[in-house]
Amino acid sequence: MKKKLLVLSIVIMLFNLILPTMEIQASTPYMKKLNVKFDLEENTWTTIRTNWAGDVWIKSRVMIKNIKMKNSKKNGYKQLTCDILFERVKPSKSQVKKILHSKYFKKYEDIGTGECHWWIYDYYTGDDGLKENNVKIEQKWTYGKAYKNKDSDGCWFKSCDYKCKLVITYPINYKNLCIGISGNGSYKYVSQNNYEDDYDLKKHPVYKRDRKYIHFMRIK
Repeated sequence: MKKKLLVLSIVIMLFNLILPTMEIQASTPYMKKLNVKFDLEENTWTTIRTNWAGDVWIKSRVMIKNIKMKNSKKNGYKQLTCDILFERVKPSKSQVKKILHSKYFKKYEDIGTGECHWWIYDYYTGDDGLKENNVKIEQKWTYGKAYKNKDSDGCWFKSCDYKCKLVITYPINYKNLCIGISGNGSYKYVSQNNYEDDYDLKKHPVYKRDRKYIHFMRIK
């Protein structure tokens, strides 16, 4: 009798350990709730929009390339590296004029440069899942040669293309990594683009104003 009770206790204990995991996986994934596109493909240009002073929207092209995975020096971990290229589409003369004549520019002498962002999320739990799953992210930005954007009066501002190299280290058995790209959503908003800030994409201006130009891919 004691042996049967012991076996029953072990079964109940194991069930209680497994149940929370089952509940997490069975629930609707966080990223699915966001209703964003999962159409980002390697070596393919994707269109996004960036927001500049005067609430001017300018399209940009983004490509994720050179995705490579290998075993990390850290035992039990993998390392993913990739390059994200941000190529600006030159604004029209009328767009340049609107930016330079905006209240924001006149007040701050700032064009409110439309930034492009990358996002790293856990597919099931969202941003918090990265810390919980010991995912480490490193980034390095390089900038191209600045070029002038002119209006019809010859007034101008400079902008440039740029590239971000990402290095992501995560446990070998981790399967919920998502990489995304988008514009900034608002020229007044400054984002750190760092998962350590515990930032929710749902609260970001780009989600509220420009969701159809947010693109993700899953890394399995």
